[in-house]
This record gives sequence, structure tokens and C-alpha cells, in this order.
Amino acid sequence: MSKIIISKLEDGNAIVNDLVIEIDHIILKKAFKPGGNGIVFEAYDKILDRDVAVKVWIPKKENHRDKNEQALAEARKIANLNHPQIVNIFTAGQLDNGLFYTVMELLPGETLKSFLKNKSELMPRLKLWHDIYDALSFAHSKQIYHGDLHDRNIIIYEEKAKLIDFGTSIFARKKLKNPLERESKKIIEIIKRIFPEFYMLSANEIINSNIKPDITLEIADAIVEINYSLFKLSRAIKANDHRRIRGELHSICINFDIDVHIHNCLFIKPEYIIKALRDIHIDEIYVGYFLDIFLTYISYKIEGNERRRVKPDSVTPIEIKLIHINKFIQNMKITT
Repeated sequence: MSKIIISKLEDGNAIVNDLVIEIDHIILKKAFKPGGNGIVFEAYDKILDRDVAVKVWIPKKENHRDKNEQALAEARKIANLNHPQIVNIFTAGQLDNGLFYTVMELLPGETLKSFLKNKSELMPRLKLWHDIYDALSFAHSKQIYHGDLHDRNIIIYEEKAKLIDFGTSIFARKKLKNPLERESKKIIEIIKRIFPEFYMLSANEIINSNIKPDITLEIADAIVEINYSLFKLSRAIKANDHRRIRGELHSICINFDIDVHIHNCLFIKPEYIIKALRDIHIDEIYVGYFLDIFLTYISYKIEGNERRRVKPDSVTPIEIKLIHINKFIQNMKITT
């Protein structure tokens, strides 16, 4: 791919790779670092009297057609999404020289990649994940997938995350055997970037299972919530707070979306949680209690049994409880 080179930026116009970029009533002010598909400028809309961002798609060859088709597809995807955590597209068009451009909301923030270098506190990262989850969940409900989700395509602006650049990679059929598998993989990768300290449970199994991105997103969110409960649980263990320990064990079970996970091979398996519990040095009596809670919960969730108090079983060995639960789950998978 030819390198994107700005040879001139003055009087509100620019020359990029010897191509003139001049947009009526738009003043180009500053160029950001070029990306794989083109370049973004900070600009000013003289008619609407507001600062904007302008993305110009720079072709790899003289024929603009393929690039413009991808650009139009991206612009339409984002324009059809009206969500506070997704960048707004104002307009799009084509220059006299054939280049395609979009005028969009200017987000004077920092990338998620930059944010994560400077911030280590867990709570702000959880808040950003919830923003990302909400945006992706909304897009998926419209049958729209991001296509290029990574930490440079998420902007942190006013302490909120916003998705940009709904990538054209999802249209590159020649390079991608399965673009939806890529989307699922990117969702898991972004969680790993945001929460490197979290025990990722069955992330590799999810990636290699070729499931739809919307299901991956739900499982990914459950992974985050379960790990957050494990984080709070470790604090409760250090404080020797038995009430909080029991409460967080209940929270872990509640965050198992049984309807999703049973029908998709239960990606977050009880064995994973047991390992995670032991990794934070919880007393074995609470490992058994977790399985008691889990069995009660799935019995209520799947069979519709009346919700009841959990009766701790301190007699049955953990291994036997686990066998019983897995048989219960296997029977459900066969009959559903």
C-alpha cells in the first residue's frame, strides 16, 4: 500500500498523495495521523458554524471505485445508528477528483489505547466497557457489525467511550474467510486490553467456536461481570466478611446467562469458576457453597422450579456436586 503523504495544508484545503482535497464550506485545519484507509482532519463547517471531523478515503490505486464503495458502506452503516456512544455522521460526498469523504462529529478526546496507558483504576475501565457494550449491542440489534473493533477505534470523550470507524474490513471477503468470526475475536481481544488482570475463563474456546458476534458480546459481558464479582470477592475474603462472600457468590451465579450459555455449550463452565475461586484462595467450603447456589439457580432458571433458599451441603464432596451439575446441563443440551 502506498504511504499517505500530506504535501500541503493551507487556506482550508489540502493536497494528499498529489490529490487536492477541497470541500465547499469546509475549512480543513489540522490532519491527524493517517490510517489504513485514508486520513482524518479537524475542520470547521462555515455554514453550521461548528467544528467537525472530515475523513477522506485515499485509494491505493488510480481506480477509486472499490474504495468509494467501502467508504459509502461505512458511512451508511454509521448514519443508520443513532446512539450516544457511536460517532455521528453529518454528511458524505464525493470530490471532483473522485475521492469520497464524510463529515462527522469531532471528538477531541483520546483513543482507548492512550487512555489505558495512563489509567489503571478498575471502575473507570468498567464504565467504559459498559459504554462499548451498549453501543455494540445496539448496532447488533440493527444487524450491523463494527468490522474493525480495536483500541484506536474507540475514543474516550468526556469520560465516555465512543465507537468510530465502522471498518470496511468486514467487506474484504478475499482476505477474510469469516468476517463474523473476526468480529467475535475482536470483542474478546478488546476485553483483554481493557481488563488484563481479569481471568478470561473460556475466551479461546469462544473465539474458536464460530458463534455470532451478538452471542459473543453477551458472553463477553458475562465474563466481565463475573470477573468483577471475583474482584469484589477477593476483597471480601481479605476482610474476612462472610456476608459479602456469600453475596458475591450469588452474584456470580446470577451473571451466568443460563439461557445463552446452555444453548451455546455453556462457555463459562462451573469448572472455570472453581479454578478462579481457588486462585483467589477462597476456603473450600465456599467452593462447595458456590456449587449449591449454582444448582439452585439453574434449577429455577431452566426447570421453572420455585425459587428457594440455598441449603448449604457440607457433606457431598465438591467433585460429586460438579458431576451432578454437569449431568444436569448435559441433559438440558440434549433436550433443547
